Parts: sequence; structure tokens; C-alpha cells
Amino acid sequence: MAIRETDLEEEFVDDHRVMTQTISALLEALRAGRDAEAREIAEDLDRRAGPHIAFEEAVMYPQVARVSGESVAQQLYDEHRTVLAGLEQLLNHRGSTPLGEEQRAQVIAKMQTGLDHSISCGSLLSHLTALDPQIQQQMLDRLHEYRREGTRWTTLHR
Repeated sequence: MAIRETDLEEEFVDDHRVMTQTISALLEALRAGRDAEAREIAEDLDRRAGPHIAFEEAVMYPQVARVSGESVAQQLYDEHRTVLAGLEQLLNHRGSTPLGEEQRAQVIAKMQTGLDHSISCGSLLSHLTALDPQIQQQMLDRLHEYRREGTRWTTLHR
């Protein structure tokens, strides 16, 4: 019997692929000193990742906490907060003045946390695949709801 990838799995993996590519492009722009481009990419990341981050924090990470423990889930939440701080730091830097060396290094470090998280978070897929198909569908419906709402990452913790 062939095991079929569920729609939830497919969308979860696709989201992580997009976030990994976007954060990689953001890091490349920051390292090259292309701050205006980096801010544009950061705006895109804020919009594109928002629904997924909302889904992870409200739906998936509580499931992770039940299965793997609160400390595992807390680390994931902490990583999100670190990346969000870097994203906000970059988005709040306006004008034509380039980022200072120290500020650039801080944002790069925080976004590198995001890249590492995005790559490794895909391993949490087993938490989804072990669930009943009906529960997976309910979770997918929640992800779609966040997308319809246009949830931005920078608005989640206000």
C-alpha cells in the first residue's frame, strides 16, 4: 500500500521551502550591503511567513509540547521571537542611511537563526503525519484561514 503525502504535509513543506529561500536571499542582500533590497525581502518574508508562523504557534507547537515536551516547544517559540526581532529591526530602519556594522551583524545573526529554524523545523513533520486525517484537515483549514486573513508575522505578538 502506497502512503500518500497529505495536503497538510505538502503545504507545510512548501512553506518551509519558500521561507528558507526568502531568508537565504535576505541574508545574501544583507551581507552584500544591499539594505534597500534586504528591506524589500523582509517585507515579503513578513507577509509570506505570517500565516505559517501563526499556524505553528497556535496549532502545531501546542501539539509538539504534548508529544515532545514543553521545553522543545519553548525553544521553537524562542527562535521565532529571535527572528522576529531581527525582522523588525530591519523593517524599522528607514531612510537611505545604511545599517551600521553592529546592527547589520545583529540582524544577520537573528536571520541566520531563522534560516536554521526553517531548515530544521521541517523535521517536525512527523508530529503532523501521526495525526488522524480528519484532525489534519482541521489544521489545514486553520492554516488557510490565516492565509485568508493576510496575517503578517510582525502583527502576531502585539
